[in-house]
Amino acid sequence: MKDFKYDLIIIGAGISPLMIADRLNNHKLKIFLLEERKRVGTKLLMTGNA
Repeated sequence: MKDFKYDLIIIGAGISPLMIADRLNNHKLKIFLLEERKRVGTKLLMTGNA
């Protein structure tokens, strides 16, 4: 088994967690986004603000 190391683990991939992950990605952090559903950000796409 590989040893994975992350700076941050985010549970859920709604609008807020996606925005946080995007902002922290600018700092070159290793982020693990954990979501139960296959598609993420569907509400964001429905608003047209993507």
